[in-house]
Amino acid sequence: MVPVDIDRVFAASPIAQALLDETWRVVRANAAWQAHFGPAATGVAWLDLVHPDDLARDLALAGRLQSGEIPDFSSVSRLLDGNGQWRSQTIAVTAISATCVLVTASDAVPPTVAPATPSEDSRTVAAALAHDVKQHARLANVYLSMLLRTTLDDRQRSQLVVASAHTERLHEVLGLLARWLRLTEDPIGISSCPLTEVWQEALRHLPADVGERLDAGSDQHLPTIQADRWLLAELLRGLVINAVRYHPGRARVHLAAVREGDGWDLVVSDDGPGIPPADRQRVVQPMQRLHTWEQVPGHGMGLALAQRIAAVHGGSLDIGAAPGGGCSVHVHLPG
Repeated sequence: MVPVDIDRVFAASPIAQALLDETWRVVRANAAWQAHFGPAATGVAWLDLVHPDDLARDLALAGRLQSGEIPDFSSVSRLLDGNGQWRSQTIAVTAISATCVLVTASDAVPPTVAPATPSEDSRTVAAALAHDVKQHARLANVYLSMLLRTTLDDRQRSQLVVASAHTERLHEVLGLLARWLRLTEDPIGISSCPLTEVWQEALRHLPADVGERLDAGSDQHLPTIQADRWLLAELLRGLVINAVRYHPGRARVHLAAVREGDGWDLVVSDDGPGIPPADRQRVVQPMQRLHTWEQVPGHGMGLALAQRIAAVHGGSLDIGAAPGGGCSVHVHLPG
């Protein structure tokens, strides 16, 4: 955050701008803002200015901004104008100090795009809905966390803990849905990927409960392969998480690579309980699990996502038994 001469900014801008304090109330506004939203817009709270359907997303972004996670954000939101009508606005929000932000608003212009096919339209709507509901779930969990810090009796606290756990699980499910949709519609970017580096990237971004119970290893000399680097790291990360969470103790997970025909076989093996042969085709289908949530937390998407990532590369995924017991996942990638 840098010091800003707000008078100079307001005087130089023909675009509607306002200064919001730490409570997200408009404390100052330039002439263009007052022309847009009326003189009464000064002093109004953001939650009274923004359409209720857009508010949860904006508040979630505002929380990330105030925590220092992001320096600014932009969105298209409906704001109440001086005539009491909702106006679709492109807003940009920038933190200029620890206690205030600068908001710039301009009329949103719908982009010119080719008509979407029914399947494209369905995926776009599904992705938008997943993102929107995820923001609602996150916001709900924030308020539940705040309630848990208040004075409660044992019964109330127990009920809030359960509610918080369910909203967290909803947040995770929607994140998985967003990743699945990305694999069905976004093009992949193939580049040269040093497998040792990608393996280390995958291991650096593991949930805490996984990293604490993991002994990871790999062949000494791993090749450079042709793949989408982000997706390859996501695939390996997912296989490691699966191996650890289904292990009754501390898991040993090993990565090897074997040249196979015109491509590479990546082999991720562990020393866990393994997957029975009769279940190996089923567990790579979305939302298919061999255990209840109480036995092993999860959503039945880890292996399905891994198989999908292999497929979008033109490859395949097969499950077998590791030497000495455990599971061995073979991912064949061309090139």
